[in-house]
Amino acid sequence: MSFLLRRPFIYVVVAIIVVVLVIAYSGILTPTTTLPAFTSATPSSLSPIYIGGNTTLTAEIENKASTTKSVQFRILCGSPELKFYDKTNGTLLSSPYNGTYYIMRYPKTRTMLSGEKWSISIVIKGLDHGSTSVTYTLYLEIYSDTQLAQRKSIQLTVNRQS
Repeated sequence: MSFLLRRPFIYVVVAIIVVVLVIAYSGILTPTTTLPAFTSATPSSLSPIYIGGNTTLTAEIENKASTTKSVQFRILCGSPELKFYDKTNGTLLSSPYNGTYYIMRYPKTRTMLSGEKWSISIVIKGLDHGSTSVTYTLYLEIYSDTQLAQRKSIQLTVNRQS
């Protein structure tokens, strides 16, 4: 009689373990991305640019949230020797200094629907930095509803022509 009582208990325990494993590995409990994110962000030329030369940075942002989000794009640079221009109209992006970085805010904040993509093109011009070669680290940031959604870094080298 005790064997019959233990047998259903084993089946119940095995069934609970199977259900827990199915839920854990099915992805049901995996959180989905709820903020906009970069799908790509690269300069047009990965080789170094020369003083006075330029490259175009193209950043693509996708709203991976299930709701509409207000999105702002920013570039942080630690040096004033790079100038950033909006490629569509040639406007120089303002660059206030916060003590650590020069912050270039893309002039338009965009309201993005769920799944919508936004492509931004920025022209980066290298100025005279006084040495042979300098590599800059640029931080690309997406702000969604006034909070940082994602930060990505890229490197850009500016050489003196020989």
